Amino acid sequence: MNFSYTLKSHLLSLIDEMASHRQDFTKNPKTDFSRIKKWAFKDTLLFILSMEGNSLKNELLKFFDFNSNLPSASSFVQRRSQILPSTFETLFHSFTAYDKEVKTTHGYQLIAVDGSAVAIPRNPTDK
Repeated sequence: MNFSYTLKSHLLSLIDEMASHRQDFTKNPKTDFSRIKKWAFKDTLLFILSMEGNSLKNELLKFFDFNSNLPSASSFVQRRSQILPSTFETLFHSFTAYDKEVKTTHGYQLIAVDGSAVAIPRNPTDK
């Protein structure tokens, strides 16, 4: 299996695990995401992580495969506000702790799962 697929699989399993304990990551644990609507906790996290630079309407269309029954932008904003900001910090730390055997550059672990590249300024003295 390709390393990028392994990382993606790990990320999705972390999100699944967080969704099973959603009460630890929401502002009102007893009520937030207690009813499954168009925005489940997992879907909300995945949507936020997959957003690019388009308008919210275009992002919604893309995420829901241009389905005419997509949720409104307002419903997303309401669901997003139920998630604690620390949720993403927890996800980040859990994800980056996955494989400590990954090579580092000056102590930093560089991961670009989406195929992006790291832009490094040109340094003529750097061999």
